[in-house]
Amino acid sequence: MTTSTPTLQEKARRLRTLHDESRILVLVNVWDAASARAVAAAPGCDAIATASHSVAAAHGDQDGEHMPFELALVAIARIAEAVKRPVTADLEGGYGDMARARAAIRAGAVGGDLEDVMRPVDQAVRAVRAAVAASRDEGLPFVLNARADAYLHRPARDRPRRRRRTRHRPAHARRVADPRCRTGLLRSVPPALGARRPHQQIRDAARRSARQTGQRRPPTSVTADPRHRAMSPHRPHPSEGTPAAMTIDLNTPDRSATASDTSLRQARSSAAFWTAVGHARGHTVIRRRGFLAVAGDERAGLRILVQEPDLGREELAELTDLAGRASGPIDAEDPFSATDLSRLDMNGRQMPIMLRAPGAVAEPAMQVIRLRTEEDLRAAEQAVIAAFTLSRFEPYRAGEMFPEALIHQPGVDVFLARLDGEVAGACVTTVEDGFGSHYWVGTAPAFRSRGVGRAIMLGSLAPITGLPVTLTASRLGRPLYESLGFQVTATSTWWSSR
Repeated sequence: MTTSTPTLQEKARRLRTLHDESRILVLVNVWDAASARAVAAAPGCDAIATASHSVAAAHGDQDGEHMPFELALVAIARIAEAVKRPVTADLEGGYGDMARARAAIRAGAVGGDLEDVMRPVDQAVRAVRAAVAASRDEGLPFVLNARADAYLHRPARDRPRRRRRTRHRPAHARRVADPRCRTGLLRSVPPALGARRPHQQIRDAARRSARQTGQRRPPTSVTADPRHRAMSPHRPHPSEGTPAAMTIDLNTPDRSATASDTSLRQARSSAAFWTAVGHARGHTVIRRRGFLAVAGDERAGLRILVQEPDLGREELAELTDLAGRASGPIDAEDPFSATDLSRLDMNGRQMPIMLRAPGAVAEPAMQVIRLRTEEDLRAAEQAVIAAFTLSRFEPYRAGEMFPEALIHQPGVDVFLARLDGEVAGACVTTVEDGFGSHYWVGTAPAFRSRGVGRAIMLGSLAPITGLPVTLTASRLGRPLYESLGFQVTATSTWWSSR
């Protein structure tokens, strides 16, 4: 009789369950398909874990991301394919790009370790957030173990270690690895205590250790090093007192920026931007308690900006009337995702609202200028129309999308990027009530995959580094924004006429 191969979702749910059970989860490290099969066949094996050190050594490389990520990815894929057990992957520090976490998931990993590698705390937290976001994008209950054990051999700096550990909690890592639970503690449990429920006794001991180090939540699983390291030919057997990985459940919400706060801020920023656009174009701007609308001509159409999550009957009736009288396409933004506009014969799609905390940015790798002339504004206008394939503005009419008056509107700036002397991309920023916001971040088709998007973002962020900044991200743009420190805090629904 043969058993079916579990799906990736089933493996992910199984690994999550193993972490949540009362007994200790012991993971044995492997480095290739053969070692994975050998470990999977051992009695009591519930899951498989890769080891970056062993995988790198098997390929003749050193640990510490010296091995090309492509080879590491192949190893993960072969290991995951070789066994029916869930596989959790050692992602080291993320290889400099947390989009790599998404690639590991697609290769078959349903869990992973992420080291903070002594980088600045804020960068470490952003890396955790990016990895968690990648798993959410893939729709997988990925178990992320955020390792804060970089200070293991520097006990005098224990306080920074604790701060790093606690900062990972609100980043939505599923677990945090804490170096204070030691194998000596595990071995100290008297056999008589564990005669009936040994894993429960060990977990209770680990909980006491957690309380001693100031952890507010108890660990739900412990992975002891001696067993899995003893099976690896590339690492020596640890001595007594070598740390085990204590993992703590992190199902706690992020309190740093609530979804409602960010949704409201994005609503106000969008209203400020489209009010400026409407005035610059000479279109009618309609402002109500629950929405703002800009009624344009047959090419610009009607733009609706939902401002509150609880539109009243009269407001909905007015929107229906405006839509019925619109002479062009209709677009609507609902940053609260609370209003059903399908009644207006519109299709909706959800997009993440992202927030970046104040902070410095690097210099762009190409020229980025803030526009002051009509000639540059026309170049930016054409770049955005081409980048977003805005067929409604074709054939091109100069000043129709970005009138010259736009760059004279309070709080509005337009930026242009040039590469090799050619116009490569553009974007618009607004500042409203102490918050910045980005719109129309686009790269000309001829310059895609050449770093233009990053450059235009860096150049446009430079004047507002002292402000929190919001934007609504596309699926393709999200990895770039995450790499610049933006974090998803809410979901917006964008509606467009059919």
